[in-house]
Amino acid sequence: MASDTLLHKNGEYSQPGEVNHILSMYKDATILITGGTGFLGKILLEKVLRCLEVRKIFLLIRRKDDLSAQERLVKLLQDAVFENVRSIYPSEVQLFAKVEAVQMDLDGETLLCDADSATDEQRLLQETEIIFNVLASVKFNETIRNALSTNVGGTRKVLQLAQRMTRLRSVVHVSTLYSNCNRVEIEEKIYDDLPLRQEVALQLITTLTEQEMERFQHCCLGPMPNTYTFSKKCAEVMIRDEFAELPIGIFRPPIVISTYREPLPGWTDNLNGPTGLCMWTVKGLIHTIWGDASKRANLVPVDYCVNAIIVAAYDIMMRHRDDSQQECGISTTLVQKDSRNSGDILPTYNYMYQEHSLTWGRYMAMASLGFESRIHQMVWKYTYCITAYRPLFRLMSFCLHSIPARLLDLVRRIRRKKPLFHFMQRLLQKLIWVWICLRFTRMTSKFVLRNLFAILIA
Repeated sequence: MASDTLLHKNGEYSQPGEVNHILSMYKDATILITGGTGFLGKILLEKVLRCLEVRKIFLLIRRKDDLSAQERLVKLLQDAVFENVRSIYPSEVQLFAKVEAVQMDLDGETLLCDADSATDEQRLLQETEIIFNVLASVKFNETIRNALSTNVGGTRKVLQLAQRMTRLRSVVHVSTLYSNCNRVEIEEKIYDDLPLRQEVALQLITTLTEQEMERFQHCCLGPMPNTYTFSKKCAEVMIRDEFAELPIGIFRPPIVISTYREPLPGWTDNLNGPTGLCMWTVKGLIHTIWGDASKRANLVPVDYCVNAIIVAAYDIMMRHRDDSQQECGISTTLVQKDSRNSGDILPTYNYMYQEHSLTWGRYMAMASLGFESRIHQMVWKYTYCITAYRPLFRLMSFCLHSIPARLLDLVRRIRRKKPLFHFMQRLLQKLIWVWICLRFTRMTSKFVLRNLFAILIA
């Protein structure tokens, strides 16, 4: 059963006759969300406000562009994606009574940094029951210092706060399906094969300069393709080693794309990844792509992903409750030691579909469905080419990208204008990172799914 059928927009359970334990878990609960201003975080916040009868939502937000956390929250809730939420809470007083911004600082010694931090911290410790840790730096080309500081250091600060919470029932840490992309088979477990321990990496970013870290970066990454996947892997190992006593689980989504149905069909707030690839191809700026069209794309709509995260939080709570109630002769110390060796005890969810998965070729071909004109739909498949043969890709890129861009720049020079198109073409080639995704799928041929599908089918 797909995750989108678990929670409908009217808040009813999909299977008639069954008690909705999931919705009852969230009723009158207090939730803490990090990363709520990001793409995935926005849809998660919108879903919770629209469908779950929670008592309170604390949103940890960093100060940015001279805007305080409260000012960023006001701006966030004005987004078109929250239109249905604003109809449910017509008064701003009602809406801001439900969701509250708490300013945080990932670079400081403490997580909370504003003038009311002591009061805010006390409220978080006494009231928070469920945590969604969506905070992350998702740039593939991020410096290793910033990636580790946010994805590992920031997560550590949030979970250190969680350790002191008195009513905590469930914590969902959102990682990525590609945190172990160097492996051929990825099971729902934590893999301890880091080239450099996360605690050592965190010490290095505080002692070495930016230039020294850049020179040392290739030693840190090892077989990992970029700082994003490496830092996410470090965060998973850190959670297992330092926070296994919490009711916590790790959720691994694949490539997250625009919404399928909720709250608006086809909504996105960025042109990253496959969305940008389709747009630039439709615009006629990209005609050839390096990759294997037969490889699985591992894409999931963001509203599906959010539904699965909400269900995973319930499963984590139930697993932790069952573990707490079980009485056995094995000591806690031995259990934790065994979990560090195997990584099997910490709930981990590889979120993807084994069947009916799109390939990159089919994904690009389906973009023609967005054209209203039949002529555009017929011509579309002849306007681009996906090739896995790199010399052919270089030749086609030179003929279809570089030469037209140079000719257009020549026209601009004749008209005494600044050359532009060749620069744009080179920039687009850097921005189109689909080859990285295809590299992931070359490295990873099999994902093992147990935990998530167990709770979806139950």
